[in-house]
Amino acid sequence: MVSSCSSTASEILGRLGLNGDNLGGFCGEWLGSGPELEVLTPIDGSTLASVRQVTEQEYDAIVERAREAFLRWRDLPAPKRGEVVRQLGDRLRAVKEDLGALVTLEMGKILAEGRGEVQEMIDICDFATGLSRQLYGLTMASERPDHRMFERVETREQDAADGDRVRQDRRAGVPRQRRRPGHLLAGGRRRPDDRRAVARRS
Repeated sequence: MVSSCSSTASEILGRLGLNGDNLGGFCGEWLGSGPELEVLTPIDGSTLASVRQVTEQEYDAIVERAREAFLRWRDLPAPKRGEVVRQLGDRLRAVKEDLGALVTLEMGKILAEGRGEVQEMIDICDFATGLSRQLYGLTMASERPDHRMFERVETREQDAADGDRVRQDRRAGVPRQRRRPGHLLAGGRRRPDDRRAVARRS
């Protein structure tokens, strides 16, 4: 079907785990009992496969599962999330040729552009993985769960108030690691517009 691809469309779909009739939703397992959507290739107008769309109830279940997953995912430290994204990039690399051919079949792009679309996904995975371990910006990733570090601009009044809280904690015998959130990580005198990294629990 695509002259620049040595494999036929059915072989490409088969290697990607696709067949003639595919379920269109995922909620822990593939599902779909709604209308059938036929997928045509713009190359010659022939049918590639079909997708069984989800019903309204199935869609609501998928959204709810995604919401629950997000609540767990956001508590995962950034470096661990980055590791998951790295694995996604590795999986894309393993099937880059077939995915690129699939883009060509579905969209009518030349094969080089189809491969380029997949390479962009891989590049973004690599970029995001690196970001998960870089400590810069107004909010910085932490290795600890339920913990974040961020910058803030402090006035002299805020500086004095923080100092008072730290001194109160010391007099009360509160261990440093258990002192109230918001205390400064380092001492020293600063101008009012200085930035200082502080640690707080989310």
